[in-house]
Amino acid sequence: MTLVADICATLLVLAMYFSPTALAFSERRRSAVAIAALNAFLGWTIVFWFAALVWATLGASRDQPIAAVEVEPEDPARPRQGWMCRTLHFLAVP
Repeated sequence: MTLVADICATLLVLAMYFSPTALAFSERRRSAVAIAALNAFLGWTIVFWFAALVWATLGASRDQPIAAVEVEPEDPARPRQGWMCRTLHFLAVP
């Protein structure tokens, strides 16, 4: 093979090898750096390459909220309660 063909083949293999890393960064995954580290250090084992690919595909994006929390608006006529009273409201005597 010629030198140009060797360089092209090497670049193609590297692009395929680091495709989970590229996917994680392009999809803006929260753990993109960890996926890149897993891919770089253990991707040669094929099992961890597939693990990195699945993680990059199914991981949470930075655009997605970690948890949705709904907050009720406060009623100014109702006295303010502490967190313990709100947590143990079932113990309240009517």
